[in-house]
Amino acid sequence: MIDKNQDIEVFNIFRLMTESNIPYVSWKNNHEIEDFMDKGSDLDLYIPIKYKSEFINIAKKSWWVLVFNPVAKFDSIEHFYTIDKGFNIYHLHVYFEIVTGESWTKEYRLPIGDFLMNNRCNHKEFGIDILNDKCQAYLFALRHILKCGSITSRLLYLKEIDSYQSEWKLCNFNASNLKGYGPILLNEVIDNSGLLEGFSLSKYINSMVFRFKLRPYLRINYFLLSVYRAKSFIVRLVNKLFLKRKKLLKNKGQIISISGVDGSGKSSMVDMLDLNFSRFLTVRRLSLGKPQGKVIEFFRKLLHHKRINKNIVNKKKNEQSTTLFKSISLVILAILRIMKSNKAKHYSNKGYVVLVDRWPTLELGKMDGPKINSSNKSNFLVKFLSKFEKKIYKAMPSADICFFLEVSVDTAIKRNFMRIKDDKETESEIRERHIQNKNIKPITKKLIMFDNNGVFEEKKKELMLLVRNELLDA
Repeated sequence: MIDKNQDIEVFNIFRLMTESNIPYVSWKNNHEIEDFMDKGSDLDLYIPIKYKSEFINIAKKSWWVLVFNPVAKFDSIEHFYTIDKGFNIYHLHVYFEIVTGESWTKEYRLPIGDFLMNNRCNHKEFGIDILNDKCQAYLFALRHILKCGSITSRLLYLKEIDSYQSEWKLCNFNASNLKGYGPILLNEVIDNSGLLEGFSLSKYINSMVFRFKLRPYLRINYFLLSVYRAKSFIVRLVNKLFLKRKKLLKNKGQIISISGVDGSGKSSMVDMLDLNFSRFLTVRRLSLGKPQGKVIEFFRKLLHHKRINKNIVNKKKNEQSTTLFKSISLVILAILRIMKSNKAKHYSNKGYVVLVDRWPTLELGKMDGPKINSSNKSNFLVKFLSKFEKKIYKAMPSADICFFLEVSVDTAIKRNFMRIKDDKETESEIRERHIQNKNIKPITKKLIMFDNNGVFEEKKKELMLLVRNELLDA
């Protein structure tokens, strides 16, 4: 029945869960289901913990990437994200135990999973399992009362009051009928919950009493709750002001490089990937083509003679010995590249997705590789620098995945002509580099040759989905 999406494969996960007899239920925030199905949003699922491993395997088969929240990590909660060909982002917030309470600490672990499973029904429009109206109202009231039992939690609740009010309105249930219902009775607190007439916060004392009653279900020592609140606040503040991290890949980060000849579309593809994946992942973007930046590049170029006429192509340049000044500048470039590649490795070890424009190769004379040629007639310093340069490139870490963009020389020339860039390559240079570098082998664990001819907007979607699929193994 799921038919309002742009990319049906995103929702195969629900079919696979049904076929594998994995029980699940969308247990809160069901007022946002239509947004989730239509254009991408969040969906909160409860799945019994004994099905966790099986569900993660199914999620991977359905192109959902497992990530974690660096400022709010809970053992029983996992985050899964995917992106479809329409560039819509979908988020499954999966609970393997009912962990709830204050928004930042989720300090209660409630033994009500079986109760939720026994009160499921099928969503009339989308066909996924949700709670029936009475159970949904009961669960909302329970959460509502718990969340109003501390000053910080009440402030957080007020921040999203419109969303909570919409969720309660969808329940369409008389709260007084919840007395005597559910595994945790609300009889003594429902009258002062603020839900009997209209919608308002539960009275503070009412919620405090209820929270104290539920202390056997606390997963945090009752007397340490204030410490946990303060810790959560500090962690979130530091992240917001300085670290600015979004979700991180669960197991390890990934270095994803985009390589190709000049005019193949590298920069545009990195722009597209950065724009979309940084909407939910922590992304760092680096460049290894010219890692030194404009200032250092200016001084580096002073060390060797720049060609006066770029249209003059020296076809024997790989056969000639490199000058001393140029050798020094090339070693500086190699050092800058290994520093930047090690920086990429550092970020990936922290769970980041690192997008890199180009990646080094070990092939002499190739794009982004060692370039110092020495012969018997060469200066001994040139010979030394040539060996030193090669050692630097051999010490370069590998990218996890390198997409090498393949285009025809005519496509490369056309795209290069349309680029806005200082010191842009000439047509003759493009042709020469295309021939010289089309079979290049970057230093990478996995190389994917990507045909980037054709309609560029369609190619962007194709590459984006390939990158998403590669993140599944992270």
